Amino acid sequence: MTDLKQPFVSANNTMWAFLQPELDRQKLLIQQDKSLLATVQALLLKKIPSGDFSINDVAGTLNLSKRTLQRQLSAVGTTFNEEVQVARKVLVMPLIKDRTLSLIEISYLLGYADPESFSRAFKKWFDQSPLAYRKQMIMA
Repeated sequence: MTDLKQPFVSANNTMWAFLQPELDRQKLLIQQDKSLLATVQALLLKKIPSGDFSINDVAGTLNLSKRTLQRQLSAVGTTFNEEVQVARKVLVMPLIKDRTLSLIEISYLLGYADPESFSRAFKKWFDQSPLAYRKQMIMA
């Protein structure tokens, strides 16, 4: 802690002038990465219920190739499939609360090919089955 109170005696404006452009570039890349993820998530939230949410669909909407989208997502430490799971997890909450929808309907609205895949994903997210979660909500 005492080191933090010491004055910085070796200020080097020449070095700062050398480092600043690269730091600014890195900051811009981080901001672009965040906006890419936000854009991908917004697209997935819109596209998942329609069923047109393949990586080719999303990349095409962004005017990117599939491979470019994969590389850009990889650069920020994620994959397209991981982002799909994040979006599905967001979408599931209002759907599971709607008692007029069956669990089978919810699974198809979230883009699952079969209800068992949805059930496995739900258990992974919330440590219980969708049916048990719904019953718990009714009792609460």
